[in-house]
Amino acid sequence: MKWRDGSKVVWIFLIEKGKNGLLFESGNVEDLRKKILYFMKNPKLTISMRRYAREISEEEYSPEANYGNLMQIHNGLLLPSEFKSWGKRVK
Repeated sequence: MKWRDGSKVVWIFLIEKGKNGLLFESGNVEDLRKKILYFMKNPKLTISMRRYAREISEEEYSPEANYGNLMQIHNGLLLPSEFKSWGKRVK
């Protein structure tokens, strides 16, 4: 199975190219080397990407956000009749 940019890494959807990281071609050591050198030559960009990544992580993957996502998944799996009784049991 191939993903964007030839990568087989599943979590690639987390990277917003140029905003919170860079992508490199899977198995391409030269491409990875270039990206590492780019970060080393651009420390301010590295800091801003790190900050943006942390901000997104705290917003979208906090315990509260994860709970909300899990509840949406759970609620979507319940039949409408089950949802009403489930809601009463939680109270």
